[in-house]
Amino acid sequence: MFEERNYQIQAIDKSIQTLNSGQNCLLQIPTGGGKSYIVSKVFAELIRLHPRLKILVLIDREILVLQLLETMTEVMPSVNVSVACKSVQNNIDLTGQIVISTRQSFVAVLDSSPVFNLILADECHAWRLPEESEAEPVGQFDKIYNGILTNNPKLRLYGVTATAYNLQAGYIFGNVHRVGLVPYFQNISHKVSYKELTDNNYLVPLTGMIAENNVDLSNIDVAGDFNLTQLSSEMCRHTKTIVEAVNKYASDRKSILVFCTDAAHVEAVYDAFEDQEIIDGKTGFTTGEYQEDIVKIHSKMSTADRDESLNRFKSGIARIAISINILAIGFDHRPVDTIILARPTKSTSLLMQQVGRGLRISPETNKINCLVIDVTDNISLHLDMYDLDRPNVVVPRAGGKKGEPCMFRYCEKCGEECSNRCVQCPSCGHDFKKESIPAEFLPKMIDVDFDAKPPAPPEPWFVKSMAVDVHRSKKKDENGES
Repeated sequence: MFEERNYQIQAIDKSIQTLNSGQNCLLQIPTGGGKSYIVSKVFAELIRLHPRLKILVLIDREILVLQLLETMTEVMPSVNVSVACKSVQNNIDLTGQIVISTRQSFVAVLDSSPVFNLILADECHAWRLPEESEAEPVGQFDKIYNGILTNNPKLRLYGVTATAYNLQAGYIFGNVHRVGLVPYFQNISHKVSYKELTDNNYLVPLTGMIAENNVDLSNIDVAGDFNLTQLSSEMCRHTKTIVEAVNKYASDRKSILVFCTDAAHVEAVYDAFEDQEIIDGKTGFTTGEYQEDIVKIHSKMSTADRDESLNRFKSGIARIAISINILAIGFDHRPVDTIILARPTKSTSLLMQQVGRGLRISPETNKINCLVIDVTDNISLHLDMYDLDRPNVVVPRAGGKKGEPCMFRYCEKCGEECSNRCVQCPSCGHDFKKESIPAEFLPKMIDVDFDAKPPAPPEPWFVKSMAVDVHRSKKKDENGES
C-alpha cells in the first residue's frame, strides 16, 4: 500500500486550499516527486467536496496521457475518467467527469466543449503566455482557456511543473517576467525543493563531470534558443567526445540517456559508436556489437521503430539510448543512472527537464546516484553553484533577444563595421567564421559536487569602541568661515 510522503501531503493540502479560495494554483515540484499522484489526490478531494465538478486535464505530450489515466484510475476508481486524444484512441470522449486530452486534440473540438470548472495545465511552463497587445487569443492553450472561460467565468486553473520559467517569459508568474506578457498565475502557491527530496532519499543525488571549455558557438544564430539547424551542423562535428565520455566515465553504468540536438545529430552520434570501440560495463571488454547495446529515438523514425527502440531501452536490452527532446519531458524510466548532455541550450527549463530524467530512485537496479556528463558546459551556465534549487533564470527584455549584447562587429582586416550576424565582411570579403576542428578527444572535464554547500560568510568584526576627530581647515577659519 502506498504511503503518502510529508511533502506530498503538504502539496495536496495547499493545492486544495488555494483552489477552494477561488484562486488559480501553481505547484512547482521536481521531476520524480509524484506529480500524478498529488494531482489525482487533489481531484479526488475536490470531487468529494463538489460532486458536480468537471475537470479538463491538458497534457503537453501524448506519452503522458496513459500514464496519468492509470494513476487517476487507481486513486479514483469510482470516478469516470475519459480520454480525448485521437493519437491514443480513435474517438474524442468528453463524457468523463475528468477528461484527459492534449491541447492539439482539444482545440479541434473546443466549439463543442462542455462546461468545465477546472483546467489542469500539466507542464505549464511549456504553454505560451499571451501578450498584452493581442486582441484575440493566439496560442493553443490561450484559445482553450479563454473559450472555456467564456462559458464559465468562475473557471479555475491548476498549473503543475518542475520549472516555473521558460525562454519566452523568464518566470511564468507574478511580475517577474518579460514586460508585455500576461501570466496566468500571481505567484507560486507551493514549491517542493530538490534538496528536500534528495535529503529524504526520495530522489537520488547527482554527481557530475562538466566540460570546462566549450565548442565555439559564436556563429550560431540565437532567437531565444540556438538555431537548431546551425547548431546540429556544428555538433555533428564533435560526436567522438560522447563515445569517449561513455568509455571514460560511464563504462560501469547500467542505463545511459544521451540528449542530442536533432535527428541528424542523433544519427551522427549513433554512427560514431559504430566507428569506435565501446567498453561494456558488464564484462569490462571492448565490443563491436553496437547495434545490440545502443538504440536511437527521434521524431523522424516511424512510430513502430521508435516504440521498438524505446521498449529495448526500457527492458534493459539496450544500455544506451540516444535521443532528443522527445524524451526530455514525461519519460519515466527509473533505472536511468547517467545523463549525457550533448546539446548546448539557452533554456534553463530544458536543462532541468533533461537532468530530471535521471533523478528517480530505482531500488531494483541498486541505483545510488545519477551521473551527469556535460560535454557542453550547460550546467555551469544554468545552475548557480551546481545547485538544482538555484537555477539561473534570465528575464528577456521586451522586444529584444537575450544573449546578444552587441549587434555589430568590426572586421579585423579592414576595420569596417558590420552586423554581428555576418560571416563575411561585406567590404573586403574577409571570412569571419572561425575554423571548426572536429573534436577527437574530450575537453577538459571537472568533477563537480551538486550537493556542495555555499561558503560560510566571514566572521564579523565586533566594534569595541569608536572615536571621532573633527578637522577644521585653517584657510576657512582665517576667512571667517566655519
